[in-house]
Amino acid sequence: MSRYAQFDEDGNQYQFASNKGWSEFGDWIESLDAATYPQIRELWDNGSTQAIPETIEQFEHALEENPPSENVAASAELLLTALHSNTNAGTLLVTQ
Repeated sequence: MSRYAQFDEDGNQYQFASNKGWSEFGDWIESLDAATYPQIRELWDNGSTQAIPETIEQFEHALEENPPSENVAASAELLLTALHSNTNAGTLLVTQ
């Protein structure tokens, strides 16, 4: 199975990770400082966020300051592309 970034309840969906990739993605997120990256942690913990511009900023910073493995970086780049394409959406949901 795959994980998708879905924008709003009936919005666009973008595949960005396999289930295994999502698990590895979470391992990387959990290695980050939650106080520095609260929106990324919210996305991992809750499967959603309503702060898309802040999430973009935090992902870009985290990728630069705390580079993940190649697989996780590839998933993060796919997610960032989707985020940049949907900056006007109200909510990002991670779905299966």
